[in-house]
Amino acid sequence: MNDNKQQSTAVELGFLVSPEDNWHVWDSAKFGGKPYWLVPEHIPGCDDLKCQFCGKTMCFMMQLYNPCDDNENAYHRSIYIFVCRNQKCLEKGSVCAWRCQLPQKNPYYPEDVDSVVDDKYFDASCSYSPLHYGNHLCSVCGIKATSKCAKCNTYYCSRDHQVAAWKNGHKESCGKDTSGSQGDKDSVCPGVQFPHWEVEIFPEPEPTKEEVLSEQKEKERLQAFSSQKGELRSSLLSTS
Repeated sequence: MNDNKQQSTAVELGFLVSPEDNWHVWDSAKFGGKPYWLVPEHIPGCDDLKCQFCGKTMCFMMQLYNPCDDNENAYHRSIYIFVCRNQKCLEKGSVCAWRCQLPQKNPYYPEDVDSVVDDKYFDASCSYSPLHYGNHLCSVCGIKATSKCAKCNTYYCSRDHQVAAWKNGHKESCGKDTSGSQGDKDSVCPGVQFPHWEVEIFPEPEPTKEEVLSEQKEKERLQAFSSQKGELRSSLLSTS
């Protein structure tokens, strides 16, 4: 690192808030529901998101928009976190993260991203829609779908998610709409998805002088306690 530069770190805090209606924003943060993919042409499927312990498809937990100012190839960057809903698998570390990134000039978005004001994520004529590249999305979880309901053309990534949707209301609605659902509504399928929240991110406030002094005193107290504990241990060992 350059001697004239000091690497600075900052802590940001995320808070879950109720999402706005029809909130489909790729350049922000969300928890639960379905992911909105930054790179619409290349979307992971079941084989890419399979739990290494139970073999089930992992569940989307959250996405963060985290562009990198120091890397021109990461002018846009999103992080996607998936976890296994099985507690035993989760305790073994069944978590995975996907990173998608793009330079400012790319095939999907205009260089002036502020001009993207309409939500056309599910419009096949739009360059940043997965449907534009022939990708189908699971109506339950939003990852790449490879099969569909024979009666109403609703898409699913797996048999498990088709069964889950059937139990969650698709049984009653099947056949009423044959347009082929791509999961364009952030409805939640219990047991498969986490509830949908928007994540608002704020920088952590700078500590006050009183808080800095209090933290310093606490560190000194713990160091003194640790030192006394070590001296006592040495004394006991020498007399034994």
